[in-house]
Amino acid sequence: MRIVFLDRDTLSPQTRLRAPGFDHELVCHGRTSAAEVANRIADADIVLVNKVRLDAHAIAAAPRLKFIAVAATGTDKVDLAACRERGIVVSNIRNYAVHTVPEHTFALIFALRRSICAYRDARLGQNWPHPTRRPATCSKCGSQRDLTPATDAAAATVPYPACGWPGASPGITGSAGIRIHISR
Repeated sequence: MRIVFLDRDTLSPQTRLRAPGFDHELVCHGRTSAAEVANRIADADIVLVNKVRLDAHAIAAAPRLKFIAVAATGTDKVDLAACRERGIVVSNIRNYAVHTVPEHTFALIFALRRSICAYRDARLGQNWPHPTRRPATCSKCGSQRDLTPATDAAAATVPYPACGWPGASPGITGSAGIRIHISR
């Protein structure tokens, strides 16, 4: 089986690629331009992709293609209709960003709970220090925001999809005192 990774350089060098448990040849390209895609996957059985778009033309040029593994959280870079027509399986890589996505989500939760953006805008707009409850003007949209109250996340309850959310374990939430509400 021939496995072609079209854009290995878009993942960190620390990301280790585990060898599949079957005979294979792995070809890694650091980056692939749109003009190079069809030629590079022409004799591939499996394609690994992160940022490169796989359109119907490129997919049609790969008669042996059986599986596309996407190293990202979505599949919008792949022409799913063309894959359906050919019976090509498209899947995200298991455990992709298992820590990154939940950590980013919680960073956003903390930023919102603590009014980080409003305080930043106030500081950049020379409105610092400010009296309590002084409104700040958003540097992007011009809207007025009250800088307070900044609330603790420790008392927050966040929704958790019933289908699961990789990495959103009691470890990441429990240590911050955040309660999880499982939605069904």
